[in-house]
Amino acid sequence: MTDNNKQKIDIISDGYKIKTAGMFDFEEMYQELQRWFTYNGYTWQETKYRVVENPDGSKQVELKWVCPRTVDDYVTFTIKMDLQVFHSDVEANIDGVKKKMQKGGYEFRFGAYYEKNWKGFWMDEKGQEFKPLMKWFKNFYERVLIKDRLESYDNLLFTESHMLFSEIKAYMQLYGNS
Repeated sequence: MTDNNKQKIDIISDGYKIKTAGMFDFEEMYQELQRWFTYNGYTWQETKYRVVENPDGSKQVELKWVCPRTVDDYVTFTIKMDLQVFHSDVEANIDGVKKKMQKGGYEFRFGAYYEKNWKGFWMDEKGQEFKPLMKWFKNFYERVLIKDRLESYDNLLFTESHMLFSEIKAYMQLYGNS
């Protein structure tokens, strides 16, 4: 539970990891991730962006994104992404063109969940639950009337999360990284 007004349903537990080392265009990867979230209807919110420059010229970058998407009045999807990068700038020859790239280690950690907004349906304006009859109706509503829809949301968020993971892995392979 995130608060009294919402119920959180984990689909991908926090900590799902994608890790690699290799050469990337960090700025391009950052923009591609933004585009993916925007294209798929998520609002990306950067809650942390920290860059530490080391004396040897290498950098450590930490990002945290929380990306919600309102599915309907009752459900909101959220994908969380934490990224740690340790890299150095290098010059690479890509198809005969010199390009500034970053070489190093990348570690993505994800979580995905959805929340049911009870306040708009089963609570008064003060966030207090309605009488026992409404509690019974809420259970009936979720277990009978919209059961299939909630199950489809489980599948949809799981599928969208794995589409994101596939995009990231494909991007890694673009530059020959595994």
